[in-house]
Amino acid sequence: MRSGASPGQEKAAASKKPATPANPAEAYRFNTLGVAYMNQQRPADAQKYFEQALQADPKFAVARLNLGLSLMGQQKLEPARAALEEAAEELRKDPYAWYNLGLVYKDLGETEKAITAFQHVAEITNEADAYYFSAT
Repeated sequence: MRSGASPGQEKAAASKKPATPANPAEAYRFNTLGVAYMNQQRPADAQKYFEQALQADPKFAVARLNLGLSLMGQQKLEPARAALEEAAEELRKDPYAWYNLGLVYKDLGETEKAITAFQHVAEITNEADAYYFSAT
């Protein structure tokens, strides 16, 4: 029995390679190397390792958070926002993710989103900076 797909679609589907399974140990190793570069104030080098960590394990939210931080360090605010939004969604209770997302929103001039992120930080931890930025 033939599917309803065109021959070209069937060929494309057959030629797709199966997804590579996640490799958490490799992702952790790359993330650690990225953190080492961040500690040396080398965010561009760190970015490469965080990206490799996410290739090894796309669901590694801490690596995505760190990627966002490395992008912030390079003033790449739009990609930083994308990475931090995804990380904050995965790490709902992590004040660090939400705080840095708020900083990116603030730097992009998205005041309401920044205030919401800082208020979320204040809800999950007693962080003075969050109160300062949200004026609560």
